[in-house]
Amino acid sequence: MLDLLRQIDFGVIRSLNNLVWGSDFLEFFILLFARYGIAIFILLALRVVIMKDFKSISTAALTISIAGLVNSLIYLVWSRPRPYVAHAAEIHQLGLLVQPESFPSNHAFITFGVATAIYITGHQRAGVLLYLLAFLITFSRVAAGVHYPSDIVGGAILGIVVAPLAKQTYLLIQKLQTHRTH
Repeated sequence: MLDLLRQIDFGVIRSLNNLVWGSDFLEFFILLFARYGIAIFILLALRVVIMKDFKSISTAALTISIAGLVNSLIYLVWSRPRPYVAHAAEIHQLGLLVQPESFPSNHAFITFGVATAIYITGHQRAGVLLYLLAFLITFSRVAAGVHYPSDIVGGAILGIVVAPLAKQTYLLIQKLQTHRTH
């Protein structure tokens, strides 16, 4: 079963990467989202800050913090090389400088986690927009040769699962602070 998943993982990344490689237009589009998509994502997420919704931003920040900690622990236990390293002869790395670990994807846990945090704290439209941007960002990272699809799925699951826990943590902290002041 694991071998089948690895074959699918490699087949998807090889197909996407080869489709992009050599096309100036596609490389530009992929690199735009792979490099700068996270900045665009953060600017859109900050829209919620402008609306002064402290619960959404706190939940998003807690999501990133908790998922980041879990992600770091995973890296300590299991280090998976990037596709362009593991398959150097077949995967073209499109000029991104990245850390050596591939699984789970930092971009995926951050973008899908923040999108979930924004969505579950009452901003469904903004959340859906952020989910779409999260997909574009993470798709571009696969096409750029820096992640396997399973890296993205693992990171997305991590962010999506942690966001409700982060929301509950925020609510608990708020409740404790309220009891302290009364």
